Amino acid sequence: MKTFLNDYAAKHNVMMHNLVDRESELRFLEETFSEGKAQLVVFYGRRRVGKSFLTAQFIKEKKGIYCL
Repeated sequence: MKTFLNDYAAKHNVMMHNLVDRESELRFLEETFSEGKAQLVVFYGRRRVGKSFLTAQFIKEKKGIYCL
């Protein structure tokens, strides 16, 4: 997954960074994921605030599919 993130960063001309102040969002995603049923979570917001990066960080340790 790290290779994917590095490739994504290079392709989109962004720097790799750590998640900052995203604990509540990650906690929500973990709680939702742990319910074990199909659900849809929608991310919306201004561009370049880390929506895709947050999603990639969340899914990297999970069995699942992430399409961008």
